[in-house]
Amino acid sequence: MRNHSVAIVAVVSMFGVAAAHAQGGSPVPDGPFARCARAALATKSGEALGVEAVTVVSTSEPAAPAAGSRLLEFTIRGKDGAQWEVTCNEATSAIAEVEEEVANVSEQRFHAGAKVSEDSARAIALHVYPGKIVDVNYELEAKDRPSYEFDIMQAGAPVGEQMKVEVDAQSGHVSEVRRERAQVGRTGRDSTSPPRS
Repeated sequence: MRNHSVAIVAVVSMFGVAAAHAQGGSPVPDGPFARCARAALATKSGEALGVEAVTVVSTSEPAAPAAGSRLLEFTIRGKDGAQWEVTCNEATSAIAEVEEEVANVSEQRFHAGAKVSEDSARAIALHVYPGKIVDVNYELEAKDRPSYEFDIMQAGAPVGEQMKVEVDAQSGHVSEVRRERAQVGRTGRDSTSPPRS
């Protein structure tokens, strides 16, 4: 079992300092996390809710970071109430992706674009990575393209590690798989229904 407590305390401290800096506060020590936190909050200003450290396992998106890339996914509640996932590449501090997270499949823009049901998308995700789905996020990619993101806990996985399998809600293809290394704070948007496995 890996002990993440020291890393989590450091990340929480840095996230608070980076958020204060982005809002005109004190200087932030330089490093991959601090640079990414500043970039994320400059991209979508608002309240920083949490961050996930992930590694790309596979992707079918042409402009996405390559397999093996280490990313930080910041969850930010915008001043207008919208919730965003802003992803930053740890190596370059460049923003790799910005997605809007919506509450559920009934959200008008998600529902209008989705051709694949949530149940079908769940089956697709579990076929790729068998396990227990512990969370689902409903995301709007570029141009409001809907996708499901399933967090899957696999038997025998290290404590705190989950697979994040993204299924395109229009085509049913697995568009990306990421391995979550650590999570601090709240990420994703609260759903109206609990996750099913």
